[in-house]
Amino acid sequence: MGNCAASPRTTETNTNASRNARGSSQASAPAPIDPAAADIGDGKPLQEEARWNAAKPVTKEEIDAKRREFWSTAPAYEGRQEVWDALKAACESTDLELARSILASAEVHLPNGSMVSCFDPLGVKYSIPRYCIRYPDNLAPSKSNASAAPPAPAPVSPPKSSVQGSANDGIEIKIRLSIGKDITSMRFAETDAVDTVLQMVATEVDLPKESLHAFYLGKSIGGAVPVGALGLDKNNFLQLMVVRSK
Repeated sequence: MGNCAASPRTTETNTNASRNARGSSQASAPAPIDPAAADIGDGKPLQEEARWNAAKPVTKEEIDAKRREFWSTAPAYEGRQEVWDALKAACESTDLELARSILASAEVHLPNGSMVSCFDPLGVKYSIPRYCIRYPDNLAPSKSNASAAPPAPAPVSPPKSSVQGSANDGIEIKIRLSIGKDITSMRFAETDAVDTVLQMVATEVDLPKESLHAFYLGKSIGGAVPVGALGLDKNNFLQLMVVRSK
């Protein structure tokens, strides 16, 4: 359930050899591949996922559980974490244009306009199950409004973390932008809003603040959320997607 591994596509250069090359499908490590040479097409903008029906009626809670299982295990396979994060954010976005911009920022290539089959700039394939993109049409009534509820939002009171210093020191944050730039140390007060982070980063990299969208552990973060509520870990980056206006 949700065991969809990302795997590189290889370019077949010898017709005779390709007829016998169906045996080994997984290399020890993905080699960089030019997507243009991998014959994966020109790519299309993200489209609304087609409506579908599950094999048998399922509840929204059951689909949500499958989604959580998939996103918690998929990045353990091949592929880049930032691409998995972008795909998750795009799946969870209710704004098609924003989802397209997120995928474009991560350079995700969609041969058929769907995240069911897509590629990163190295030619590594990512397969997202339909239930992560759209709920089926034949959803069954929820068994209970209380049972199997999705996890609650992150608590406002931040957990203790080795990233946090004294009240005077504030919180040290590592930031990774989708344009390939890292800012390894910026300090903020726990009460500073994410909007404050976006403004400082925008000034640092000379980009409009409106082009920056914050994500942490694959989830979109609103601008009004206090930095201290994120529970930032010293080993993780606050990711900022750069969405350039057309």
